[in-house]
Amino acid sequence: MQKVSEETIHMRLTAFGLNYPSAMIGPAQVLVLLDDWIEDLGHLTEAQFVAACTEHRRNNKFFPCVKDILDAHAAVVDREPKLRLLALSGSTELTDEQVKRNRQGCRKILEIIARSSRHKRVPAA
Repeated sequence: MQKVSEETIHMRLTAFGLNYPSAMIGPAQVLVLLDDWIEDLGHLTEAQFVAACTEHRRNNKFFPCVKDILDAHAAVVDREPKLRLLALSGSTELTDEQVKRNRQGCRKILEIIARSSRHKRVPAA
């Protein structure tokens, strides 16, 4: 994943200046803010940064500071599904012993299911 670019941060700062004219943020102020935003938000990916900026713009009536964007990023992350699949490190191949144990375990489960389902069967009329 690509980290957010200086160009994207500059573009979003400029857009915020237009979205919130009462903040009186012009090109000169954007350049002053740019270094801080790169330092404090540069760890975000391009997509994360854009999503956080969009989140802030949709939910606030004021020009954001770095903390506002970090809070918006946290809100976006909180809405993401909590379950994530993690890549397994190393080999994912099963040894012969593991295959044998898995088969034995499956057989035991199937036997338990077969026994419990026999007791619950209703005779056909």
